[in-house]
Amino acid sequence: MAIPIATHQRAVSVSGGVLLISLGILFYTNYWWPGILLALMATVGIKEILRGRYYDVVLSTAILGGLFLFFFFNSDWAVAVPVLFTIAGIWIIFREFFITQPRTGEEAVEDASHEVAEEEEHEQ
Repeated sequence: MAIPIATHQRAVSVSGGVLLISLGILFYTNYWWPGILLALMATVGIKEILRGRYYDVVLSTAILGGLFLFFFFNSDWAVAVPVLFTIAGIWIIFREFFITQPRTGEEAVEDASHEVAEEEEHEQ
């Protein structure tokens, strides 16, 4: 597993900024569909890069980029949707068995503290 470039909170904050910039561009160009798919791809991609999850970047880019291309070129969805879902499912299973490594104690503590912070926010 790659070493994260940023903490979970910083990755979420930066990806939120990327989303706002993307939405600003979409408002300016008025290219909402399928442009929103590119905005989501950039947002998810930057978050995963900052967390050091490069394989997830490839998967999310393939899925969202594939959806963008299918909409952009008005392709047949009867073929595209099953193919994309099948590829995503195979990737998730492959990643869990062959790529994912056990979490370190530091990662587990960070995840637990993040969950506690989220619960406290929801209670307020």
